[in-house]
Amino acid sequence: MKILCDTQITINKNGTSGPPRKSKKATLAIGYKNPGKDNAELQILHFTRQNPSGTKYKVNNNIRRLYTNFIKDGKATIAFIDPEEDLMLKCDPIQLKGFLNTLKLGMSSNGYNPKIKAVLGTTAIPDKIVNEVTTLTVKKPSDFPTKGLPKKLITLHMSSVTLSKIPFQVYGLQHLKILHVNDNNIETIPKELGRLELIELNLANNKLSKSKDWLWLQNPKLSGSLSFLDLSSNKLEFFPVEVINVQHLNTLKLNNNQIKKIPFGIKRLKELKHFHLSSNDLHSVPDTLSNMRLAVLDVWGNKFLPINEKLQCKKEKNKFVPQALWIRAIQMVEKYRLPVKNLPWVLIEIIEKATKCFSCDKLCLELFIMERGRCSQFTFVDHLVLDRNYTVYSDLAFCSSKCVNSTFSSDNNNEGGGGLMLMEF
Repeated sequence: MKILCDTQITINKNGTSGPPRKSKKATLAIGYKNPGKDNAELQILHFTRQNPSGTKYKVNNNIRRLYTNFIKDGKATIAFIDPEEDLMLKCDPIQLKGFLNTLKLGMSSNGYNPKIKAVLGTTAIPDKIVNEVTTLTVKKPSDFPTKGLPKKLITLHMSSVTLSKIPFQVYGLQHLKILHVNDNNIETIPKELGRLELIELNLANNKLSKSKDWLWLQNPKLSGSLSFLDLSSNKLEFFPVEVINVQHLNTLKLNNNQIKKIPFGIKRLKELKHFHLSSNDLHSVPDTLSNMRLAVLDVWGNKFLPINEKLQCKKEKNKFVPQALWIRAIQMVEKYRLPVKNLPWVLIEIIEKATKCFSCDKLCLELFIMERGRCSQFTFVDHLVLDRNYTVYSDLAFCSSKCVNSTFSSDNNNEGGGGLMLMEF
C-alpha cells in the first residue's frame, strides 16, 4: 500500500527529541521484502524527491510507539527504535487511517501475512502523472491501480468487479463527482462516503437490503450535491427515508425492489424530476406525490388494484408523535405565522418533515393515514408509465379523526367528490 503525504523526521535519542527537519512531500509505502518466504520481512519505505531511492525502516520489533491521537486531523507519528527517528506524517485522514490499519495488521502477525498484498516498489508515486488522470474505469480486479487511485479523479467506474465493499481509498478522492459501483456484492455503505460531493451515484444491483445504516446520506456535503441516485435491484423492502434529505436530487431510481410504502415526506424533494419505481410491491402512493411536478413517473409492475375492483380502505395512526410541548409550540407557530428560521432546530425539523392535512391543510402532528383514500390524479406528471388495466390509489393524511370523518361524509353527500371513497368508523 502507498500513500502521498507530508513528512518530518525528528532524531530521538534516549527519549529526547531534537528539532524536526523541514517538512517534505513524500511517498510512504508498506510491504514485504521476500513476500511469501520464510525470511519475509515487513518494511516501510519512505520516498522523497531528494531521496528517490527511498529509506527503508524495519517494522517488526522496531517500532517503539505509534502516536495516533490526532488521526482525525490526518496526523500521526511512527517512533522507530533503529534508527532512532520519529517519522511525523500529515495527509488525508482516510488514507492515513488505511495505512496505519495495514501497519498494525503487519505488526500483529508472526511472519508473512497474505492479507497485506501490496509489495514494496522501487520508486515514488509520480505526482504529475497522478494529477493528470481524471477518469478511471475498472473492468476487472487486475485493473485496479497498484499505486493507488489518482488523487484528481472526477469519474470512477467499478462495475461488475465482485466488490464486497467500496475501496477505502475512494473516500479520500476529494474531486470525485461520478461514482458507479453497480453490479457488485456491496452490503453496506460507510458514513465516510457522505464526505464526498458526488453528483452521480450508481449503486444498482448490489445487496443493500442487509444495510440498516444510511447515515452517509445525511452528511451535508453529499446531500447538498447529489443529483442522480440509482438504488435499483437491491431487494430493498423499505424506502430509505434518509433519501428525502438529498436537497437537489433530480433522478431517483428504485426499480426492481420490494418497497411497499413511499413516505409522505417525498414532497421535500422539490427538484425531483425523474422518479422510477417499477417492479416493486406498492399498493398505493402518498397523496403528496400527486402534487409533485415530475417529467417521468414510472410505477409499472406494482401491486395496484385492477380497474373496477372493490376498494377497502383502512385507517392507520402514525407511529411517531412529537412530545406534547413540541406540539403546542408548533401550533402557536402555525397560528401566529411566526418565522421558522429563528426556531430551535428540533422544532424546524419536525415542521419540515410533517405533512399537511388533506382536509384542513394544517400540519399533521398526530397523523392519521387513510390508505387508498382516493384515485391518484398525477395532474403535474408529464410522462406516466403505468399498466392501463390498473388504478393507482393515493394514501391520504389527516390531522385528526374528525377531519377524516368530515371529509368522507361531505364526499358522500356531494356527487362527483373528486374520487374520494366513503369510509365509516
